[in-house]
Amino acid sequence: MESVSTDHLRQVLAEVDDAAATERLMAALTYKEIDEVTQADAAELYEYSEGWASKWFNRLERLADEPFEEVVYDEPRPERPAELTEQEHEQFVEDTPIELCYLPGGSPELNPVEECWRQLNQALGNRLFDTLDEPQKAALAALGDIKPPDVFTYLYL
Repeated sequence: MESVSTDHLRQVLAEVDDAAATERLMAALTYKEIDEVTQADAAELYEYSEGWASKWFNRLERLADEPFEEVVYDEPRPERPAELTEQEHEQFVEDTPIELCYLPGGSPELNPVEECWRQLNQALGNRLFDTLDEPQKAALAALGDIKPPDVFTYLYL
């Protein structure tokens, strides 16, 4: 990220209105401003892979020549399924034969599965695979490496 200054990154950071873009810029600033921090270190601080850091830091190089809106935001993905409408959501909840219990997202102290998802995301998130078989193999390996949280700490007796 030689062609982009920390001042430029801070200016862009002040203008973005997206959590993911903010996080990318913060990781880049961490990498650029702290001499001992490598790309891998910066990625780890934000719970991303080294491949993620390399991809996004290279992409941020484009800030020297392109408007920040074209660089820092995710591309729209039309293949992503639409979210349920409120009415569809209510119908789904009504038709579900189990009792739903809503827990805050990203609250591992309330929901032990959050810790498992975090570990899986750490192992697989933002990685590029050369073949379709590689993600499956990587996922199976990552699932085998997950250290389940101590469920007894979640029980209220």
